[in-house]
Amino acid sequence: MKMIGPPPEPYWTEKIVMAFMEEAAEIHRCIPEVRVPGYHSMWPDTLKDDWERYYDMLHARQRRNYALPKQVDFMEEVMRWLRWLNVIEQRVIWARANNIPWKVLEHDFNSSKTTLWRHLNVGTNRLAAILNNNDPDGDYQSKLKRF
Repeated sequence: MKMIGPPPEPYWTEKIVMAFMEEAAEIHRCIPEVRVPGYHSMWPDTLKDDWERYYDMLHARQRRNYALPKQVDFMEEVMRWLRWLNVIEQRVIWARANNIPWKVLEHDFNSSKTTLWRHLNVGTNRLAAILNNNDPDGDYQSKLKRF
C-alpha cells in the first residue's frame, strides 16, 4: 500500500544537534578542574558578607554548581557524536558550542568566517543525518533523559 502525502519530517535537525552540543559544553564547564593529588589547602573556607557576595556576583566570580553524574553521562554521550566527524568540524562545532567568537576562530584556524561556517554546517548536517538514520523518531533523546 502506498503512503499518501509527503514523507514524515526527520526528527533531528541542525538546530537540535547544536542545542545538544551547547548543553554538553555548558555541563563541561561545570566539571571541576583536575588537581594534583596530595596538594590541598589547610585554610578553611571563609564566610562572605552581603557586600562581598554582591561584588562577586557583579564581577562573575560565582562558584559554579558541580555537574551531576547523570549530566556527565549526557555530556559524554553527546561528545561521542563528535567522533563521527573530521577533526576540523569537531573543533569548530565544539568551539561554537562554547560561544567562542568567529573572529577568534578565524585567527586560530587561519581561515575565513565563511569557510568555518561551512565546516559548522556540514558537521551539524552530517550529525543530524546520522542521528536520523539511526533514530528517525527521536527515541534516542528520551534515552538521554535530561536531568
